[in-house]
Amino acid sequence: MSLLLLSACLPKESSFLAPAGLIASLQRQWMIEIGVVLIAVLVPIFIALPAIIWRYRISNRKARYAPDWEFYRPLEIFIWVGRW
Repeated sequence: MSLLLLSACLPKESSFLAPAGLIASLQRQWMIEIGVVLIAVLVPIFIALPAIIWRYRISNRKARYAPDWEFYRPLEIFIWVGRW
């Protein structure tokens, strides 16, 4: 409770998003860029994952997952080149 009361004594500009120097402003910009990239990666995952789970659930008999991967040349090349 005392920490909450003392937080009101801080000036508005004393935030980590209000940089005071060149390096701090570069770090702020870098943190914003990382956040944008993370959002660009995570949003499609959070949308696609429930959709995939819903489509390929056990009770859905229409969506049978049976890939035919006996030999798929691009996949073979990707796997063998990626090992080096």
